[in-house]
Amino acid sequence: MRRKAMRAIPSLIAVAALGGFAALGQQTDVSASFYRSMNSSTSGDGTQQTPTDSYGGVVGVRQIRNPLVGYEMNFSYNPEDQTFAPVAGACGFFCRNTPTALTVRAMEVAGDWIASARLGALRPFVLGGLGAFISSPSTSVLDTNTVARVAYIGGAGADIRLQPRFGLRLQYRENFYKAPNLLPVYPPTGKYTQTGEPMAGFYIRLGALPKAH
Repeated sequence: MRRKAMRAIPSLIAVAALGGFAALGQQTDVSASFYRSMNSSTSGDGTQQTPTDSYGGVVGVRQIRNPLVGYEMNFSYNPEDQTFAPVAGACGFFCRNTPTALTVRAMEVAGDWIASARLGALRPFVLGGLGAFISSPSTSVLDTNTVARVAYIGGAGADIRLQPRFGLRLQYRENFYKAPNLLPVYPPTGKYTQTGEPMAGFYIRLGALPKAH
C-alpha cells in the first residue's frame, strides 16, 4: 500500500500543478531533464554512511510571472545505493558488524522560488526552495527504514530558447538534508549531507506566448 501511494505522488502533483498554473495563464512550461547525482558521505556516532553517485531524471512545471516572481514544482528519481560500515575506534558494541550495502531508490518532491531575467533567447535564473527527499530501500534480509527528510534546495541555470515554444534548460542544484537512517543495526550519523545535481533537459511552453519586443 505504501509503495502504491508513493508511486501516485508524481501524478497527483502534476495534475494539481498544471491545473493551478494553467488557470493563471502566464508563461507556464513543463520540463524534463536528466542529471548526475553527486553525493557526499557522512560519519558520526561510529557509523560511516556512503551513498553512490548515479544518474536520474526530473519532471516539473514552472511559471514565470515577472523577473522576481516565479515558481515551480518538480519530481525527481534516481537510484542511490548506500553502504554502511563501522568506524574503527568509535563503533562500540557494533564494531563487529560487516559493511552492508543497500539498494536504495531516492525520490524528491520539491517546490522552488525563481528569479530570472530575459535576455533575448536566453533566460538565466536562480532558485531556492524546499523539498521532501525520500529514501526507500529495496527488499533486504535486514530490517530497513523508508525515510523522508526535509531538503533545502539552491541552484542556478539558464533556459535557451530554440523555438517560440521549445528550448533547452541547463542548471545546477544543491540539496542539503540530514542523512537518512535506513539501517537500524547502525546508529544514524546525525549529520547533514549534500547532493549536487548538474542537469540538462528541455522545456515546452504552454498557453499564450510572450509578446515580441
